Parts: sequence; structure tokens; C-alpha cells
Amino acid sequence: MAARSSDGDEALWLTQATPETPTALIRALCAQLADPAPVPRHHKPDTGPVTVIRP
Repeated sequence: MAARSSDGDEALWLTQATPETPTALIRALCAQLADPAPVPRHHKPDTGPVTVIRP
């Protein structure tokens, strides 16, 4: 899965699942991504470089 900015092709975050990833974790992540309610924030999140970590 990847989240990209609405004004470009920049990846904001990436995640990868393997066959060993618990189904409940994938289900919970998908449910939260599909939830249309806004995420409560106290301030605008900072932006910075993305570090890609590969197994």
C-alpha cells in the first residue's frame, strides 16, 4: 500500500505485507484507511525525507 500526495506522485508513506503478516493487522489497517472520518490533529504534521527499509 502507498499513500501519495494529491498534487503529485510523491509517496507520503509505504507499507508492505508478507504471508506472515497477521490477517487481523491487515484487516484493521484497511478498515482505518477506509474510514472517511478526519484524523484529529493538534497541529499540521511536519514533512521530511522518506527512509525506505527493505528486508
